[in-house]
Amino acid sequence: MGERKTGGFEADLVIAMQAGTLGEFLIKSTPDERNNELYERGLKTLQKIREDSLRIGKEVVMLLGEKGIEAVFDSENLEDSFPQFQSATVSLPLMNPTSAMTCLEGEGYFTPFSLQSGAWEAYRRVRSQITLTRKDEVGSRVVLCWQNRKRGIVGLKKFCPNEYEGELWKLPASLWPLAFFGKPWRMLGERMGWREEKNLGHWLATPHSLLSSIFEAIDLGKDDVLVDLGCGDGRVLIEGVKFSQCNAIGLEINERLISEAARQVETAGLKESITLKLGGMDLFDASQVSVVFLFLPAKIAGTMIPRLLETLRPGARIVAHEQSPLHGVAPVEELIPVFGERAMTVLSVWKRGEE
Repeated sequence: MGERKTGGFEADLVIAMQAGTLGEFLIKSTPDERNNELYERGLKTLQKIREDSLRIGKEVVMLLGEKGIEAVFDSENLEDSFPQFQSATVSLPLMNPTSAMTCLEGEGYFTPFSLQSGAWEAYRRVRSQITLTRKDEVGSRVVLCWQNRKRGIVGLKKFCPNEYEGELWKLPASLWPLAFFGKPWRMLGERMGWREEKNLGHWLATPHSLLSSIFEAIDLGKDDVLVDLGCGDGRVLIEGVKFSQCNAIGLEINERLISEAARQVETAGLKESITLKLGGMDLFDASQVSVVFLFLPAKIAGTMIPRLLETLRPGARIVAHEQSPLHGVAPVEELIPVFGERAMTVLSVWKRGEE
């Protein structure tokens, strides 16, 4: 990092987390700073995340190998670094990664595309990597890379459905070339106001070990109404209701994820307290909500926050759980570093002022 900012160890630590350089920051800390509780918690968490990432990469290579699929995991880069979330990059010498994707899907990794869809067939022909997230305690991620030598098609990349839009396209696999025509029409419709933007980004799971600390930090109580925009498998809703006995609403644009959330809510016996809706942020009454939870790409969250601050009821809170800084939004009221046993985040908190 460059010159250290003033504002205390916690403020500097948040800056380092948002820059993705927490490991370097802690290594360079002074002896006095190393007596801070946050130093010890941060270092232990980084070590656990690195151990998990190494394990994930090796497990994926083994799983694929058992199916006869060759894969390579470069562990040396991870051993010399401090990743801030569990992720491993695995490379395939194949041009068609569908068999590897099918294998990992069977092991609990969420694939943003239906592997029998035209959107996936178009995507894998012009792209060369995709991020898969596992429905586990820490939200393990695998970046799967493959060979792509079809130079003539690569020029269509900007028209191809991306991994954030996997479920927005319903073409059968045999009609994959038509996927390149759908995106320009969608973008034109959104620009002209004919249709609403529904892209909330691809799903990344909030690690379970962070949830109780997040709820404590935002003072979630039984009188709150919690909304999770992009609720994924429903874990934030379920744990939030268990923590505070509040009511909760989950919004999700992905049909497979909302179905998984419904199964999890039913298993937890919380159908009376949790409402799930397939769709975007237009499906809830902001004036009746007291806490909005966001774990979305920074660019997307940044466009939602100003609108929410205008429509939420007085005293409502917005909490964005995101290691990256959120630019171009209203000044944040609180930045809170949160560490779990095997995960970390920065909470950005806004409050709607009293009228």
